[in-house]
Amino acid sequence: MLGYEARTRHDAVRHIHRQHGNPASESTRGQRAVTTLDYDRLRSVLAEPDAVSPGQTPERVLVEKQFGGERVHAVFEATHRRKKLRLHTLWITIKKGGTGVS
Repeated sequence: MLGYEARTRHDAVRHIHRQHGNPASESTRGQRAVTTLDYDRLRSVLAEPDAVSPGQTPERVLVEKQFGGERVHAVFEATHRRKKLRLHTLWITIKKGGTGVS
């Protein structure tokens, strides 16, 4: 992640809102809905991740960070030549018995 510039595109925000923004459907998956405040956390997730692993395609990377009782999962697409990371998707898992708020 060092030396890369992170970007959030409107199509990614639209995808995240549609796929991970509904509190009812997210709770059935052990997750909570993504809010605008979660986008503010992305700098911390990238600066000090708890885990970084390969994504589903060679140019994608999964970055994770724990915040209290919840874990932020963000998938970025890397453009190595231009040194850019574009947010692809974002979801928040919560510990069992947790409130989903931290």
